[in-house]
Amino acid sequence: MFMAYIILLCISKFISSTARVGNTLITFRCVDAKDKSFALGVFGSILAMFAFIPYPLIYGALTDSTCLVWEESCNKTGNCWLYDSDKFRYYLHGMSILLISIGICFDIIVFFLSDRLTNFYGEDDEDKPTEDRLARWIKDEEEEDIIFTKISKQDPVVEMNPVL
Repeated sequence: MFMAYIILLCISKFISSTARVGNTLITFRCVDAKDKSFALGVFGSILAMFAFIPYPLIYGALTDSTCLVWEESCNKTGNCWLYDSDKFRYYLHGMSILLISIGICFDIIVFFLSDRLTNFYGEDDEDKPTEDRLARWIKDEEEEDIIFTKISKQDPVVEMNPVL
């Protein structure tokens, strides 16, 4: 059971991490070239406001809700001494699955709406023939071979000065 859990966890982390690059690229495509650094700053601020700041509070409240025995001193509640491990496991993973599912829903929406993005910078990609990197490299290599064979087919010119 533990190996199945680890495999499922690795697969889910891999799938959820694939959206990060796409989100950054879409952010770059949606803003003017001079505003890219500002857009990344705003994106980082929004991420901090809605993800990095509230998650310790949410998961802390979930952890506290699974406590069975609280320390009490001077009529004040202290630390938890014993947790219900089954309840803790279900709450922890349930909340993680919920939040990841919400993120996946937003990514699906972005995926379906991303075809509306046009080339923001005014370059007409449709008019230019598309070549991938490998095809350009092969073409450049062939041009270099042609130039080399033209140069190598010429007779070498050897000038010798008489030694006196």
